[in-house]
Amino acid sequence: MNRLPRCSWARSFSQGPAAARPVTLDYFKWFLPVQTRFKDNDSYGHMNNAVYHAISDSLVNVFLTRQAGCSLDNSDETARFMVKTLCTYYQPISFPNVYLGGLAITKLGQSSVDYEMGLFALNSDQFHTQNFNLVHGNFLADLGHVDLDEKSRCLGQFTHVFVDPKRGFRPTPIPSPVKVILQKLCTSTVVPP
Repeated sequence: MNRLPRCSWARSFSQGPAAARPVTLDYFKWFLPVQTRFKDNDSYGHMNNAVYHAISDSLVNVFLTRQAGCSLDNSDETARFMVKTLCTYYQPISFPNVYLGGLAITKLGQSSVDYEMGLFALNSDQFHTQNFNLVHGNFLADLGHVDLDEKSRCLGQFTHVFVDPKRGFRPTPIPSPVKVILQKLCTSTVVPP
C-alpha cells in the first residue's frame, strides 16, 4: 500500500499567521449569540464551511446597523462591499448548539475595515448573565461571566470597503460617525489612520 506524501502546505497553513493569532474571549470587543440551524450541518455532522462566512457577514452587519446606525436599504451615502473572507477552523461546530460570536477590528483604514470573528461554545446549556442584550449585542465590559470555551472554535477574517454608489462604487472614506463607533472594536494593535 502506497502512502500519500505529507502535505507541506497543510503543515504551514495550520502554523500560519491565523493559527498564531490570539483567539481568546478577551481579544474580541463585541458579542452576539449565534443559534445554529438544522440546515447548517453537512453530511459529516458539523457546520458547513460556507455557513461560517454567512455568520461573519451577519455579525458585522448586525453591529453596523444596530450599533453604528448604518442602513441595509442603500439609503446611506455609502455602501459596504465584502472584498475578502477567510476562515481558519480549530474545532467543529454543529446544530443544535448556541455559540457566542465575538467581533474585533484589526485594521481601520480611510475606506476599509479588517474584522476578525470568533465563535465560542457554551460549556453549559444555561446562559446566565445580567443585562445581556440579545438584539443589539454586548461589548466585552458588559458581558459579565459566561461559561464558555477558553478559545474560539474558528477565526474568521474579512474586509469591508466603503464605497460611493453615486460614483460608480468607488472607495470612499468611512463616515465619521460610523468610524467613531468602529473604533470601539479595535484591538490594542490597531493604529488609527
